[in-house]
Amino acid sequence: MTGVEVSALLHVQDPGMEVDLLYRAYKEALDRTGKSWEMLFVLDGVEEPVLGKLNSLRERDRRVRILALHSSFGESVAFAAGAETAAGQYLLTLPSYLQIEPMEILTLVEELEKGAHLVTPWRHPRVDPWINRLQSILFNWIIRLIIHSDFHDLNCGFRGIRKEVLEEITLYGDLFRFLPVIAARQGFRVKEVRVRHKMELGKRGFFGLGVYIRRFLDILAVLFLSRFTQKPLRFFGMMGFILILAGLGLAAEPVIRKLLGEGSLQDRPLFLVGVAVFTFGVQLIGFGLVGEIIIFTQSKHMREYKVDQILEARDPAEEDEELPHAPEVEVMDRGEPAGLLVRGLSAGEDARWDRYVRAHPRGTPFHLSGWRRVVWETFGHDPLYLLAEEGTIIRGVMPVFRATCFAEGFRRMKVHLSVPYGVYGGILADDEEVERALLKDACRRAEADGVGYLELRDKEDRRYDLPSSDLYVGF
Repeated sequence: MTGVEVSALLHVQDPGMEVDLLYRAYKEALDRTGKSWEMLFVLDGVEEPVLGKLNSLRERDRRVRILALHSSFGESVAFAAGAETAAGQYLLTLPSYLQIEPMEILTLVEELEKGAHLVTPWRHPRVDPWINRLQSILFNWIIRLIIHSDFHDLNCGFRGIRKEVLEEITLYGDLFRFLPVIAARQGFRVKEVRVRHKMELGKRGFFGLGVYIRRFLDILAVLFLSRFTQKPLRFFGMMGFILILAGLGLAAEPVIRKLLGEGSLQDRPLFLVGVAVFTFGVQLIGFGLVGEIIIFTQSKHMREYKVDQILEARDPAEEDEELPHAPEVEVMDRGEPAGLLVRGLSAGEDARWDRYVRAHPRGTPFHLSGWRRVVWETFGHDPLYLLAEEGTIIRGVMPVFRATCFAEGFRRMKVHLSVPYGVYGGILADDEEVERALLKDACRRAEADGVGYLELRDKEDRRYDLPSSDLYVGF
């Protein structure tokens, strides 16, 4: 579907789900947002009778779509698959029953419009039994205490999410529950809003022991992912140091008695336990050191921050060209749209770049940011990725690599290629004016680097008034 702004995702696990009731309630709220929308039902390993109801609904409203997974994978995988299929840039993950007042959808969309990357709810006041509320309060309090988050209701899946969040964060297991924490850690703007709690289904009272054990393990996993992914030695080193001290404490008394001649170590199992604990502590520190080595070697591809926008001053020389007489005429003569800025790709902007490439009719895998990593890591060619931006909107991109080739007489010569080891490359742009602006900037950078030539490998002749060759064979 094209032109969709909002995608509502519903995770379907119950074959008897009240499809028509949910559709009517959510449809009314989505219509009031004033945006084009779709409703995507993700069937998590279920079929009839809910599949028949959804097919009937899809016949009545073409905005209803169905994504059926062949087996049950859980909430995180279902929403990740739904996000890949969804056409909208705003994703709403909605409960499979009327847990939250449907009109709160307007609150989610409003906060996304204001600039939030993720909007998470806080059910207040709660309408479920007091024992459930107590357990939820305790769980969220532990999360806030250990992970230092500010969220009060991570158990509710009623959320508004910009698509770029799920393009950068991989969901698996039960991580969807902790998505606000991980997104905030990644530098996304996360907003918590109070919503009206309408009803609550499911188990009441205490859950099984296995549930509490899984929740404890989930908390440990999120603690590590949110605080120690870039500093593994701190986590493993702290654990290892505690175990080393414990091992020394256990083995100290038997060793002292042995040194004083008061006994043998052979009949002291406490000594063996202490040695084992000490050894395990040393191994944990070793794991942390290996993790630090991996982080160090891969750090250039790992980013802990998000770039919101970059504000740069225009080149004074260009301003002098534009100002003397008629600025409007000068801009038109230069062939560049007013307000267009051509600059290098900054760290943390890979998702924006890839979204533009995937949406462009001439985009190829060789234009994606992943090809940059492949070429850099394998061949060591320095990437120089250029993008044309008008305000905060990308209008064009151009992947370029600095490389060296052999000219006549086996003379080494520096060149700029778009792109090496791929038969496709060149400029992707909204129009010819943006193409010319990118090409002009690429030529200026090539001249500054003193290269022999700039080569654009494209599917077709783009008529840049440059020499062309049919040397390469495409797919």
